[in-house]
Amino acid sequence: MTSANAAAPGRVDGGRPAAPARPSPWWGWARLTTICLARAYRGGVLTLIAIAVVPCVLSMSSHVIRSGSMEPNIQVGDVVVAQPLPETGPLPVGRVMIFTNPATGADEQLVHRINERLDDGRYITAGDANEVTDATPVERSLFHDRAILLVPYVGLPVTWVAERDLAPLVFWVALTMLAFAVASLRVVPRTRNAPPDDEGDEEDQDQDGSDARATASPPARRRSLRSPGTRRLLSLATAPLALLVVLGSTTVATAAFTDTTSTASNRWKASSTLYQRYTAAVMADAPQSFYLLDEVGGALAADRSGASRTGTYTGLSAYRVPGALPRNPGTAVSINGGTDRMVTGGGATGGPVNFSIELWFRTATTAGGKMVGFESTRDNTSSQYDRHVYMRANGRITYGRWGFLGGSVVESPTAYNDNQWHHLVVSVTGNGTGLFSSSRAVMYLDGVAVDSGATSVPGAFSGWWRVGYGSLPTGVGAPPASWSASVDQLAIYSTALSAQRVVAHWNAR
Repeated sequence: MTSANAAAPGRVDGGRPAAPARPSPWWGWARLTTICLARAYRGGVLTLIAIAVVPCVLSMSSHVIRSGSMEPNIQVGDVVVAQPLPETGPLPVGRVMIFTNPATGADEQLVHRINERLDDGRYITAGDANEVTDATPVERSLFHDRAILLVPYVGLPVTWVAERDLAPLVFWVALTMLAFAVASLRVVPRTRNAPPDDEGDEEDQDQDGSDARATASPPARRRSLRSPGTRRLLSLATAPLALLVVLGSTTVATAAFTDTTSTASNRWKASSTLYQRYTAAVMADAPQSFYLLDEVGGALAADRSGASRTGTYTGLSAYRVPGALPRNPGTAVSINGGTDRMVTGGGATGGPVNFSIELWFRTATTAGGKMVGFESTRDNTSSQYDRHVYMRANGRITYGRWGFLGGSVVESPTAYNDNQWHHLVVSVTGNGTGLFSSSRAVMYLDGVAVDSGATSVPGAFSGWWRVGYGSLPTGVGAPPASWSASVDQLAIYSTALSAQRVVAHWNAR
């Protein structure tokens, strides 16, 4: 005989729900890990999008990169955050800029690096992945913004939409929907038979023990539309669409190849790292003068050190010959004997005791000649001259031996007139310029110290540095005063570069 007070199935005495079966421990850890990963993905995506889009509210701009001529620094799908430029004034060489493509005549935005400023006020630009510079110089008025921050990957969905690349787009949408749905789950799941609020069960039952909530009222049905499950479905469906709409507010820019190139844009980049690698390495050592030698013509050589010591060309045989640095866009100049030379500018500077000379060169000459030196005038010849580097007829490179008493030298043990680009650094330290002073030099070629030792003591006079034709001691075995070579990237320092810094420059080529 059944008692009238027997407990209902699934309930314990008193009418409360029976405790659900406890899940296994591994399932709880798996759930926790999955939810944490999904929330991390959601937070990362939203953070990157905020960084890319919020600057637009602050009068900046964001640009999605759709092509790859700025790789590896800027890749396809990255977002470049840019700051507006002033309408007038010179632009910094070596910085990444956003400008209207002058070659197409259309409103196409390019993201390239400024490589040099021409005498007529136009600029030469280049993509980091391009072997040569862009064919068309850019007017100052076409530059709009300067890149200040790089946000990786966040623009990829926009590029997929623009290129109609459906496979990765569909995969990303599905992944994002799943991640956002999982991220909205409770870490501790709500039990199925638990009451939705804290009201007592006694108020929800009739006297005979039946559940008064068995039939939901209309307000309860309306409340079910605001349940956690419904909210998850809405966020799951709208999250990728909202992200695409937000990213669509950014400008699509092109880091495109130009018609002169021979090959087909976990990274945060601040503005200081958007220099060319080699330029950044040189500037880190505060050069006294720094000449890229990238001019397309004329008599002036721009000083990139910031000291405004504009140099002067005399009798060059060629401008814009292929440059020395394979990963740094730029060109070089050629001197072809005679009085061909480049002399530094500004006022005469005091002859240094501690200094470094840095130059890239390529030559096949069998006559030798003066490579670099310090002289008291900017004329063809000077009454005072020293601190010179010259090449012998056998292709070996020598520093030292000047003045009445000659002096000791450092010299390369092998020849460098093989018509290949080479990196020369001569680093000098001393204790004065007097008769009883001493001087020591280390010669580096292609990043390696090839010779070192005591050398001639430099004189106490003011003057200018030069590459090419100038004064040299005469006599048996002396090289000619002129030199035939292509030269690039001349830098003069008021300190002696260390071996570590020389290697850093070589590795940044």
